[in-house]
Amino acid sequence: MILESNLLAKMQIGEVLLRSQNSNTLHFDGTSDAQRHFLGFQITTPQENLSLALNENVRGDTQTQVETIKENFLEIANLVSQSNEDINENYAKLMLSIKNMMSDQHIVNKNFYDEFVKMRSELLQKFESNWYTMSENEQEKAAEIHQWFCHLHLLANMGDSINKALKEYEKIITDGTGKLGRSQLHTFSSWSDKDSAAVRCIRTVCSALVSGGNASSGCPEDFKTYLFSKGKTCRLKRFEHTRFNIIFENAGAVIYHRNDIIEFFSKSSSSSLNMLQKSVLSDLQDKTIFQEILSVASIGQIITTPFLRLIDSKTVATHILDLNQHFLQLQINLKQWSKDPSDLISGETVLFPEVPPCKDDIFDAVFLNHLLPDTDVISESASLMSTHLYLTVSRLLKNQLPEGCHGADNETIREESLTVPKHNRTSEKNFADFKQIRHFKPNASIEHIEATLMWVNNKTVEWLDLMDPEIKNAKITLAMKRAPEFISKWHERKIQLKQNRLEKLKEKETEKARKDAQSIKNKQTALDTLQMLNLQPCNTVQDVTEMLQKCHHKNLQELDISWNHIRRHGAIDISRAIKKNISLTFLNVSWNGFAFEGCSALSEALENNKNLKQLDLSWNRVHPPALLELMKGLCRNATLQKLNLSHNPITPPFTSIFLQALFDTNFTGLTEIIMEKIVVDHDFPELLQKIQEHQELKVIFEKALPLRVRPDKLRMEVQGPAVFNMDPLKLLYLLKEKNRAQDFFNKINKDNNDVVTIDEIQTLFTDMGVSVTRSVVEKIMDFMDTDNSGAIDLGEFLEGDRRIRKMSRDFARSSRQQIKREYNKYSRSFTRAHIDPMTFQLKIQEPKQLLPPIQSREPSISPVMR
Repeated sequence: MILESNLLAKMQIGEVLLRSQNSNTLHFDGTSDAQRHFLGFQITTPQENLSLALNENVRGDTQTQVETIKENFLEIANLVSQSNEDINENYAKLMLSIKNMMSDQHIVNKNFYDEFVKMRSELLQKFESNWYTMSENEQEKAAEIHQWFCHLHLLANMGDSINKALKEYEKIITDGTGKLGRSQLHTFSSWSDKDSAAVRCIRTVCSALVSGGNASSGCPEDFKTYLFSKGKTCRLKRFEHTRFNIIFENAGAVIYHRNDIIEFFSKSSSSSLNMLQKSVLSDLQDKTIFQEILSVASIGQIITTPFLRLIDSKTVATHILDLNQHFLQLQINLKQWSKDPSDLISGETVLFPEVPPCKDDIFDAVFLNHLLPDTDVISESASLMSTHLYLTVSRLLKNQLPEGCHGADNETIREESLTVPKHNRTSEKNFADFKQIRHFKPNASIEHIEATLMWVNNKTVEWLDLMDPEIKNAKITLAMKRAPEFISKWHERKIQLKQNRLEKLKEKETEKARKDAQSIKNKQTALDTLQMLNLQPCNTVQDVTEMLQKCHHKNLQELDISWNHIRRHGAIDISRAIKKNISLTFLNVSWNGFAFEGCSALSEALENNKNLKQLDLSWNRVHPPALLELMKGLCRNATLQKLNLSHNPITPPFTSIFLQALFDTNFTGLTEIIMEKIVVDHDFPELLQKIQEHQELKVIFEKALPLRVRPDKLRMEVQGPAVFNMDPLKLLYLLKEKNRAQDFFNKINKDNNDVVTIDEIQTLFTDMGVSVTRSVVEKIMDFMDTDNSGAIDLGEFLEGDRRIRKMSRDFARSSRQQIKREYNKYSRSFTRAHIDPMTFQLKIQEPKQLLPPIQSREPSISPVMR
């Protein structure tokens, strides 16, 4: 029977519209619920308000709205027509009975208005007998529909405007950070702040202290009990964005309860408060936030709350055009308050005399605070918010302001718009009822819900009871007779709805594929013309490699992939990718870990790249074996001009070998070599001087190591640290050499007091000629001094020595495992170069006058010096 009720309710709508004058108002709106989109239509006649239809649609665009309203009026015309010939005529009468439209200001609704006007014009041309005898002006007036907008939505937009204004103001007074209240605390650094601090405070207060707020962290019942003990009631309301005036109402309630809330939370220990409660307390105690909320509450008391009462009033401004004078006064006052808001924040102004502010305890709490000694924040924020509100009002109420289409109190428009309410609560109420029905009957069909809404809202039972029994029975019989026909149509509509939803999914897939293809095309176009590429820092090796492979090798000129933790296999892959970019002129791979494998692969790339002019390999773990591999490519590259090898563990003897090998080939084009923090041997400066006699070459390096000098003079000439990038514990282990741990302890313990102090460890490094910072010695003390006594006894020293030896063994074991996983190609390079893969020692004859590898940190005399 529920479906028959649906048909009866539509018969009622049809008869009412056909009898009424052509001045009805069409309300419409849309909503979404559980990925389903619904459109609702209502009609206001001079006598009553009727629910017209509720439809489910896949889309919410203008075309869907137009097709839906056509279907609904055709259904009604079909039900009230005696024959098929009457359907089109009754359909036209139903459509032409609409003279006004009421909606919010969504762009889709504005476009729907334009389409509806076109339909109305077409129907008038077809069914209006004297249409062609009318003048153009008369035809335009007949086809015209008055478009009105819900004024309650202005309040929601006002809330958004003051939030935006306060966010801007907070950035101004905090030098761009916008951090106030809880945002200044490190505890809340990970919490997002989309709202201004004032609106955030209002929202979190309601979340913590209002029933229906935060279920896990709120305490509404405790707060109500606390207020009851003080003889008060809670004036806060649940914070929901769908409530038009909620921000302004709760701002006043927060001011009213501020001291109560602070006192309520302060009685609990800080450890017992959860994060939400701490957030509320820190925001409310912030003076700036408090004054901002005062400004919001002042606007609520003087502007928005009286405005809401004005819109809802049935005795004041009974016609929608009566609101024009009030809108104009609001615009004038906002413009004045944007310059001087003193009247606004003092509470002395009455904006709408017919609905003055309600002077209750919240009003008193808000406007007693304007007498505070420092009210700059209140005045400044109120001025800025008034400016934003002025712009909002001027934009959203432009139709009813003096320059708008409904700005003048035209008698004809007033008569044609008698059925227009001041708001669109009809649609809002219908959707609220709809969601409630869906909550209790989740499996009910849309036709079932539509019938329930129309049956209740339209009072269809009363309409039937007023009829003659015979007519009533005839209508019920007609509804029962035609029910199967409409049920079949509804089933077809459901099938079509699923088909439309499937088509929409396919459209999304197609659109996604199109956007992806366009994105790839745009990226490839950019990559094809790319000349400079910076991929630092901290990209994954895979991302870097993919990006390099996509770059057009004929265009890329500058590449920076420093600070990307590229090593081992990644360094090889990167070098291979660089090999294709034969137009590179600048390459920066510093602060990675190319080491032996990367240098071997990079050497191959240098053989093929004939355009590279600058190469930065600093901080890349380039040790002597890696340097030898790199030299192979450098010796075959005639275009490289600048090479940076700074901060790599290259030993002094290999600096001369490197320099000699490069210029023995007579093929290199290097003009500058940077080797900062790399100590060279004695022959290096002489070799460099000979080379500079024949060609231009600039080399930056550390001081050369002289050979024929005493050890003490050697230590004096070599300034700065003797060991680079070495762990302090490993450095101590090297100084121990082959001594027993107990003997080494006695050697350090100069005063024989059975403990080693930090100064004695510092003396050890000084005596051994190793200059270290205090932090190095402190790290050794922290490692050895397990009882934190400030000194190391023999037991602690022996235990520390055991732990250091274990760490050394573990490191050696992991190094061996890593070597096994290397590429076979680059592992064979070790064999061809005669390098021990366990120790990285090069098996070559030591040339004369070269400093031998350092085997000990003890002062010693080399054979040459003897």
